[in-house]
Amino acid sequence: MAEEAAERIRTAAEQWQQEHATGCPTISQLVHDRALDADARVDDPWGSRYHVVCSGPVLTVRSCGQDGETGTADDIRVPRS
Repeated sequence: MAEEAAERIRTAAEQWQQEHATGCPTISQLVHDRALDADARVDDPWGSRYHVVCSGPVLTVRSCGQDGETGTADDIRVPRS
């Protein structure tokens, strides 16, 4: 469930990047620019907002997972790396 939502956000963010010359979109930007539907799931199942991270050509969507801590075993990352 969390990974599916993260994958939808990642797809929207990649499309957003194709339409914009530079930048890494935030979740709010994706909703504002209608790359994501207004009713899209932008919070993980534990109530925290997903994050879009752009590092070179790789775009990753992350969630801290159930424990709310970054860098732990329950983190959600799409794509996994």
